[in-house]
Amino acid sequence: MSATGSASGSSAGRRWSGACRGGWPRSTSRATRPATRASSRAASSSGSRWPARSSSIRRLQQELRITTIYVTHDQEEALSLSDRVAVMKDGRVLQVGAPKELYERPRTRFVADFVGTNNLVPGQVRERTRGQLVVETSLGRLRAIADAAVSNRCVLAIRPENVALGGDAQGDGNVVHGRVAFVSYLGNTVRYDVEAAGGQILKADVRDAWHHEPLAIGREIAVTFPASVTLALADDA
Repeated sequence: MSATGSASGSSAGRRWSGACRGGWPRSTSRATRPATRASSRAASSSGSRWPARSSSIRRLQQELRITTIYVTHDQEEALSLSDRVAVMKDGRVLQVGAPKELYERPRTRFVADFVGTNNLVPGQVRERTRGQLVVETSLGRLRAIADAAVSNRCVLAIRPENVALGGDAQGDGNVVHGRVAFVSYLGNTVRYDVEAAGGQILKADVRDAWHHEPLAIGREIAVTFPASVTLALADDA
């Protein structure tokens, strides 16, 4: 099964777009049976019941081995229902891969920014050693990895769930100092906006919201993240 996505140039105008009617993502799988189309309207109206509906659709598709086209404007739906996902921009495919690959290993800034939430930090590569890069940024020198060739001008992508509050960087990890600028309670997650040097905002997620007491806005704090989850990408903005 594959999902196809596209977006316009501006952040506000970005949307999934595929060859299917309505411009929303489509999911397909190779099979000999006829294609089946499911409406996003019915699923989106289910509210909190969506995870159960999603697993039911996925299980049915696998059991019957049918080609499935799922029309949706929701990235979570596209990632959870698909075996392969394609991201398109201006009619051109930028990256095709499994949902996990697309989320954890985007190849360009556009894909990293379009799929999920990412901290994007522009920088210049200063060193290339032992499979790692040292990148000069407004936050200081940060260590990163790269899955593809990048020029000296790049952007670092760090997912909020990989940014930890407090503590010291371990080994080749990165540490950034800043202050708490905003706190959002999201139910199963507490999300922090940490303002660092130059006004750069780093988002950090605390997953155990039940046992976490939110920090006060304005509090000075350090955030850490390993080089292994700091991905250097081509800056295609």
